[in-house]
Amino acid sequence: MYDIIVIGNDLASLMAAVRSAQSGMKTILLNDVDIPDFYEASGYTFDIDTFPWTGFEAGGIFSGILADLDIPVDTVAIDPPVQCIFREHRIDVPSNIPAQIEEIERELDGHTVNVRALYRTIEKTDSLISKLLRDNPQVRPSTAGEFFAYLRKVPAMVRLKTVFSRHLSRLQPPSLLKRVLTAELLLFSHLNPDGITPLSLAYSLARPFRGLYYPLGGKYRIIDALKRKIESVGGMVKRCSTLQLDINDEVVVDTAGCNGESVIIKGNAVILSAQWKGFLPFMLGDSRCSAMAEQFTDIEPSHYPFTLHLGIAESSIPERLSQYSVLMSDDMPRDATDIFREGFLFFELSATGDSGCAPQRRRALSVTAFLKESPADMSNKELTDVSVRMMKGTETLFPFLAESIDFIDIDSSIALSRRYQGSINQRYSLKNNPMLGVSLIAGKTPLPNLSIAGGTLLAGLGMEGEIISGWNALHIVNGGGNDVHNQETG
Repeated sequence: MYDIIVIGNDLASLMAAVRSAQSGMKTILLNDVDIPDFYEASGYTFDIDTFPWTGFEAGGIFSGILADLDIPVDTVAIDPPVQCIFREHRIDVPSNIPAQIEEIERELDGHTVNVRALYRTIEKTDSLISKLLRDNPQVRPSTAGEFFAYLRKVPAMVRLKTVFSRHLSRLQPPSLLKRVLTAELLLFSHLNPDGITPLSLAYSLARPFRGLYYPLGGKYRIIDALKRKIESVGGMVKRCSTLQLDINDEVVVDTAGCNGESVIIKGNAVILSAQWKGFLPFMLGDSRCSAMAEQFTDIEPSHYPFTLHLGIAESSIPERLSQYSVLMSDDMPRDATDIFREGFLFFELSATGDSGCAPQRRRALSVTAFLKESPADMSNKELTDVSVRMMKGTETLFPFLAESIDFIDIDSSIALSRRYQGSINQRYSLKNNPMLGVSLIAGKTPLPNLSIAGGTLLAGLGMEGEIISGWNALHIVNGGGNDVHNQETG
């Protein structure tokens, strides 16, 4: 009999399991998908998640976790954290607000007052929301004291929301700067930029100012280390070919391994990732959870990532190109008939000398675009056309790309993007638009021994929201939790 059963194959379920096992509870992490966290070919290794992982700075959420678990990770500071590249402009997003203001003012001459006021409000909003998260990591108040403490902060939130909206609307001309802001939001949040609440937008825009770090060797190595940590403290990590879940006074999971043998696993409580492929079928099929399941069916992905994996010569890379950059490509127009959701290409580039990702004098390059439809629902011809257009856009940044490519396999990139759509976080629409704008739905369920984790729950916090959602799910099944009537405070 396990204390905690965790089902999922994402960062949220992993964090719930590692924290549970570390605290001494008998824990098992299950998943029923044979999907690795990396793609390896021709001497190159690519992370499947091609967007920045945050929280590695001193005092950051991830650096604190890894230190507490005694997991060493080599990271290098990225300077600048992000670059946004236009045909005639390059805007760096540095790691401090004064440098950012100077950079923007240079490109938007004559609009300095609005820019300064805008970024002062971003700084204030980041400070407020960061304190709210430190005081109440569950985001939604779970006690009367937390609820009244939250109410005392509402006037400040309303004021900042109003001021930030006003400064944002006054920016002229809007096209260049607003495209930069949209690109940053897509990098650091899991939310659809259209109609996002200003407070969540401001918090996401402040993310680079806390510093961005690149994990040498790839993010997948951290995932492997966390799984090994679960096992080293007495927990178990198990992959199954199928999972069937039944919840009453105890949790019963009927699993079948790769050899087809059925094994019954029992536990006192279960945490489900909303990314688990069986999540919605289970929730909709259980009359006690079906009403809550409808809230998840209302969350619609708006941006579907599609990634090309390239190995290129280091000599072809522009000088001082950041590990994370965004190309504002004119070759990818955004209109009602286009298959691209945004006219952006997102680049993740391995660090110089990172032999864990690329051979000597070579670099691993992941190029990602957001599509309007899931690659899982698109034909080979459509995705090949997408790939060709992405390569054409990439040549804008790498003029000698054709001569420098050491590795490319478009068919494999297409297959990978299709395969991973069910287990990665797209970008989601926020319909109710609550005050903070970071949370879509609560992790508490009608069943006391079932809670939910996943990137959809705290979409406005990006990958850090995945971590917090995993912790919150464990907190709930251990007797804590957040009240459903407080959903709108997220």
